[in-house]
Amino acid sequence: MPEPLFSTPGLYQYVRHPLYLGILIMFWCTPAMTHDHLFFAEVMTAYILVGAWFEERDLRRRFGKVYGKYQNTVPMLLPFTKRRKKPK
Repeated sequence: MPEPLFSTPGLYQYVRHPLYLGILIMFWCTPAMTHDHLFFAEVMTAYILVGAWFEERDLRRRFGKVYGKYQNTVPMLLPFTKRRKKPK
C-alpha cells in the first residue's frame, strides 16, 4: 500500500490542529467558570499541548521538509497569528 500524501484540506489551511482548537474552545468558553472547571481546563490544555508536540514530532519525521514548511507557514492552534509566507 503506498504512503499517503500530505495534504491540508479545509481548516488545516488556517491551523495545524483544528480539532484540538475546537476541544479547547469547549473547555474554556463556559457561562460559569468554577474553580474545578478552571483546573480541569488548565490540565486538559496542558495535556493537549503535550500531545500535539508529540504528534508534530511524528509528522515531521514522516513527511520531512513538507511538514516543516507547513509548520513554518500555518499556526499551531490560533488562526491568523502567523504571517503566511508567499511561496517562491
